[in-house]
Amino acid sequence: MGGTLTWLGRSAFRLDTPGGTRVYVDPFLDGNPRCPAAEVEPERCDLILLTHGHFDHVGDTVALHQRHGCPVVAQVELRGWLTEQGVADDGMAGSLNKGGTVRVGEVTVTLTTANHSSSARDGRYLGEPCGLVVAAEGLPVVYFAGDTNAFG
Repeated sequence: MGGTLTWLGRSAFRLDTPGGTRVYVDPFLDGNPRCPAAEVEPERCDLILLTHGHFDHVGDTVALHQRHGCPVVAQVELRGWLTEQGVADDGMAGSLNKGGTVRVGEVTVTLTTANHSSSARDGRYLGEPCGLVVAAEGLPVVYFAGDTNAFG
């Protein structure tokens, strides 16, 4: 099985690894005008990765987690807020910051610097935004920038 990367509009992506893991990055699906109709309610989700807390990145994270029981990787403050929203504390809440790396199954994720902001709709601060460096056997390493700007 080969890996695939599918753009779902905005900063949302689906990554299917050669080993069969389905990863959603910034899963803003419902309400995203570019998201294909077949992706609005995924039949499965094994892992969610988030760059920052804006609504068009967090999107359907809570619903996907509750439906599929998948882990969610995000920066410490955002992950803590997600726990308050109903995402189970699977040991990753409060454990990852920029420069940190976590392995979930066959997928390795490292949080990197990104320049943007990160807040909930009510203005609550949700930590610093992060880029995501994602690796899995049989795939090239992929960098998800979220909404960061160009920087040196």
